Amino acid sequence: MRTTHIAAALALAAVVAMAAPVRAQGPARLVHIDLPTAGQRLVLKETIRGYAGVDYAFDGRAGRRVQVILRSRNRSAYFNVLREGHDEALFIGSMGGERFTMTVPADGAYRIQVYLMRNAARRGEQAPFELQLR
Repeated sequence: MRTTHIAAALALAAVVAMAAPVRAQGPARLVHIDLPTAGQRLVLKETIRGYAGVDYAFDGRAGRRVQVILRSRNRSAYFNVLREGHDEALFIGSMGGERFTMTVPADGAYRIQVYLMRNAARRGEQAPFELQLR
């Protein structure tokens, strides 16, 4: 009976961990951006190092379509997309890949977190990257 409870607790912990954005803990630099107009793109080129990621904050308008693409040679570089004030991420890059397209669900503040996974951050790796928004 005790083994069943432990297995259930571990399964629940795994589900909770998968629902939360995965990001190495550390200081993130915050940059406010404006989304490009229709038919245009915004290209951001930077380098992150260790636990220090960068967050791009923008105001989203309901119904607007936004595509985010991350390119980096470091395979441990990812991005998450979050809606401010909500616990659940709209996109978790470590599970979804390097490209995400969404229709903005509601007017409000959104954030794109670019970061290194904990294993790479712990080693002090760096990741030059290009983030495209269309």
